[in-house]
Amino acid sequence: MGFKELFKFRGFTLLWSGQIITRIGDAIETLALMWIALELTGSALFMGTVGICSVIPNLLLMAIGGVCADRWSRKRIMVACDIARGFIIMSIPILYNMGALQPYHILIVAFCVSIFESFFTPAIDATIPNLVDEKNLMTAISARRMSSSFANVIGMGLGGSLIYLVSAPNAVVIDGLSFFVSAIMIMAIHVPFSKRAPTTTNKDPAIWSDLKEGLQFVRNQDVLWMILIMMIVVNLVFAPVGIAIPILSERVLGTGELGYSLLMMSLAIGMLTGGFVMGQWGSRFRKHSTLLYGGMGISLPLGFILLFNTLAPCIIMLFVSGFSMSVVNVPINTLMQEVTPDHIRGRVNSIAGTFCIAAMPLGMGFGGALIDWLGVKLVFLLISITVLITGCSFACTKTLRRY
Repeated sequence: MGFKELFKFRGFTLLWSGQIITRIGDAIETLALMWIALELTGSALFMGTVGICSVIPNLLLMAIGGVCADRWSRKRIMVACDIARGFIIMSIPILYNMGALQPYHILIVAFCVSIFESFFTPAIDATIPNLVDEKNLMTAISARRMSSSFANVIGMGLGGSLIYLVSAPNAVVIDGLSFFVSAIMIMAIHVPFSKRAPTTTNKDPAIWSDLKEGLQFVRNQDVLWMILIMMIVVNLVFAPVGIAIPILSERVLGTGELGYSLLMMSLAIGMLTGGFVMGQWGSRFRKHSTLLYGGMGISLPLGFILLFNTLAPCIIMLFVSGFSMSVVNVPINTLMQEVTPDHIRGRVNSIAGTFCIAAMPLGMGFGGALIDWLGVKLVFLLISITVLITGCSFACTKTLRRY
């Protein structure tokens, strides 16, 4: 198995290519929106509010998006969401060039884009297993995750240059156009869809009935329940890393914005490299083994950061940690897709996504308080110990050792 096998699947190749394009645009948009927010308000609090507005719809609507992905044409959902996001994003450069762009426009755009993302994400997650055969599923999931890391690296590099050359609002045009390109590619795909009526017969509203069916399915599958708990814990514990890295660069290493950029890029490049390795050779390994050794690879380098006060070794540690994140994520997500029937896959994916997204702001808030109290290095150590214990504990259970 390897990535070249994926090119035999025309539908997946088109979907994958479109996602690479949109993810590059998203990375540019993320940098640009934060820069616009800073220029318009000069407020760090407002910048944080932009981030909150981009998360709230995911928490409220992603589970409903999973129901829609199991009830309706996933292809139509993805096309509609891409087109809607494209028009929403394009409103920013239009308002800017009219001289009418205001801070509240940024909040509205972030919120509305997240609404459509809440429906797009469950649809695409549920679609990938329909576009490749079972033996290439891990490679396909790895390719998608690897493309996100690749796009982040490229987008971060392009974003800064575009903001300098054409202004932040005009740089957002790239992201808007990328959604239209993705929609065209998805239109050319034939997406098989296995629709089955809900098995529940009670008088609950249809959407709530479908959600309960998805939750019941997760509860009844030991391996899915265990994966969900593990993902929630890891997201909760790992979330403070996003706050800790810029503080590490500024207060400990003294490398400022440049160091922050290099540290984040090393994490993304590590995830990209790990995704490539798992996509090429990951099917050779048992999934519980990748969880055990990958968990060690994530946690131990974060603990070793305690020992360093210079940039280079910290870059290496974050690269190894990022590499190991892909070693864990790809097999676990593959296993979740393998044990979930197609007719309920959208709901299961959206349930997992909702809980994981909910865990992240809690982890960031708690982690920020710990950083102020204990210092950034001790927080890295606490994250390391918790991830190590979690990964080893779950990998050694009878349920996961079957895989």
